[in-house]
Amino acid sequence: MKKFLFPIFIIVFSIIFSCKSMRYSTPKSYFVVYYINDSVNQYFIKPILYKSKKDNLIIDFTFRDSTLNCDVTTNYSILTRNRTLKIDSAYFLLNSDKIRLKSPKKMFIDKKSKNYVIRYSNIINFEDLDQITLKQASIIAYYNDKQHIFKPTKNSKKILTSAQEDIIDIIKINKQNED
Repeated sequence: MKKFLFPIFIIVFSIIFSCKSMRYSTPKSYFVVYYINDSVNQYFIKPILYKSKKDNLIIDFTFRDSTLNCDVTTNYSILTRNRTLKIDSAYFLLNSDKIRLKSPKKMFIDKKSKNYVIRYSNIINFEDLDQITLKQASIIAYYNDKQHIFKPTKNSKKILTSAQEDIIDIIKINKQNED
């Protein structure tokens, strides 16, 4: 019986530690990749925090890599103490260029603690996402008759850099190699 226990122990021990080292060998993940089929993956860039003087904006991105011309679903929430029912307009600011968030669809309004949470959804294209992550764009939103400038936090800049290097650049290289 003891002859069988030692080899089993070694096998179990090897499996446990090989899996653990695999987990640590990957970088901290700011995104999730879902396998759809042989030629398509779906990517979810986890929520990214932007801050203005008084309010916060949390944004995430979802898209598939089936084509470089793909649509990117952009969901964002504004957390504010002021009752805000509608965003008049919003856009990403890339130096002097703007990427407008056209026709935002309101998903819901909720109240958490002392803050209102207003959730919107938009569609942008892949090239815009490429520029947003590359230039770490600020977000300008107009609501309550005021302009609000949201800037990515230090950690958010890490997420944007990771998204650019670990997802977007790789997708562009793969698509170039297919052509």
